[in-house]
Amino acid sequence: LDLDHALTENEDGLPKIVLINNKMHYSVVVYDPADQHIYRFNSLSTEVNPLEEQVINKMKALLPVQGEVVSNQRPHQRDADGWSCAFRVKYFV
Repeated sequence: LDLDHALTENEDGLPKIVLINNKMHYSVVVYDPADQHIYRFNSLSTEVNPLEEQVINKMKALLPVQGEVVSNQRPHQRDADGWSCAFRVKYFV
């Protein structure tokens, strides 16, 4: 995946959505050009994992980011089944 190209491709103001699979767990990082904020959702943790951090740092380097990273503030939802996290990510987006 060429993340630089994916993040800088002009798509008429549409959000940049990066789905992250970290050891069979899904999370998402979204850049919204309307408010120039980065949003992150991970149903297991409010802590940023290394893959999310790479994407966030790349967004900050390539895009005009005006706001801090906003993460989920909901209580952790323990997805023990190995797949429902993908549905939570889709709902977030």
